[in-house]
Amino acid sequence: MTNWHIVTCEYPPQIGGVSDYTLLLGRELLSAGDDVHIWTSTFEASTEPNVYRVLGDFSPRHLREADSLLSKFPQPRVLLLQWVPHGFGRRGMNLSFTRWIASRIQRGDRLYLMIHEPYLEPGQRSWKHRIVSLAQRRMIRQLLRVTDRAFISIPAWENYLRPYASLPLRFEWLPIPATIDVAPDTPAVKAIRSRFPGDALILGHLGTYSVEFRRILEPALLRTLEHVPNVHALLLGNNSDRFASELQAGSPSIAHRIQGTGALSDSELSVHISACDLALQPYIDGLSSRRTSLMNVISHRVPVVSNIGHLTEPLWSGSHAVALAATTEAGELARLCRELLSDPPRRKNYAEAGRDFYAAHFDWPNIISTLRSASTAEHAAGITS
Repeated sequence: MTNWHIVTCEYPPQIGGVSDYTLLLGRELLSAGDDVHIWTSTFEASTEPNVYRVLGDFSPRHLREADSLLSKFPQPRVLLLQWVPHGFGRRGMNLSFTRWIASRIQRGDRLYLMIHEPYLEPGQRSWKHRIVSLAQRRMIRQLLRVTDRAFISIPAWENYLRPYASLPLRFEWLPIPATIDVAPDTPAVKAIRSRFPGDALILGHLGTYSVEFRRILEPALLRTLEHVPNVHALLLGNNSDRFASELQAGSPSIAHRIQGTGALSDSELSVHISACDLALQPYIDGLSSRRTSLMNVISHRVPVVSNIGHLTEPLWSGSHAVALAATTEAGELARLCRELLSDPPRRKNYAEAGRDFYAAHFDWPNIISTLRSASTAEHAAGITS
């Protein structure tokens, strides 16, 4: 049994991918028989056992208070830090936080570092962003110097991190699984589909609708709707209702074929995903295993159109799990959508292949097995018992 102390910048009911991931990670480790404690920011009074909302705003005062409480737990302690460089206060430049983590390791704790994103890339146009980038690279260097194991959400992060790590340190790929369980509620799915015309094909998208993503999603989505009269867009996720309203206002002739749900509970979101005939999920840097939205869709056996980018893992190309455009160009994405919407057998093949690919590579049992595997040296050090 391992004594996990998961340190995270967010935790439910806070909304966010890291929040959802950490909740499920803790539950899966508990189910595997380990001891799990969650350390996070102050959001609201915690009523959940073993959740400690004592890190406040990650200021030195709150870190000292958390330090005192954490030290009362028996050793050996493994700190499993969910690293998101902008998540720990001070506008993404909280060197005090990484120094505190390093001090815990110097006093006998062990660090497992889960790197969701490494740092803001250098070469930013704004001098303020260049300062943030420099600070975040100092922070990750400090963490890599004291970590026992370093996990990365996509293999491409190793190229970013290797210059800041010692040569013996190995980077282990730990993909981000789906955070929404598949709700086996066929009547609820049918009820959603009944809101659309009988011959409707439902083209879904799950996301957060940031300005950057809207620039590639909007033209591909509109072009598909304009060329296939019976296609209806079902937009899912936070801010989807606002985005749908803006699309409706800008495209009155197809406004009646655009719907946005806004935020939904996990069970509601699951049945809405399952109601889709196809999902359009383009990503600026390409699809990759860190995209929770992608994992949630393919785990629901819904076929996906996406695109290759510089962060796309090579294994996707030959997987036939997702229909892949070479770029985020709207015409190419829309063409793939039109092809699949007119070809039910091909959609089914992608849906089945995507679900099988997810189960084989990305589902929670694979993640927990990797985390709980300990090297001979770690056993000798007494991390596990």
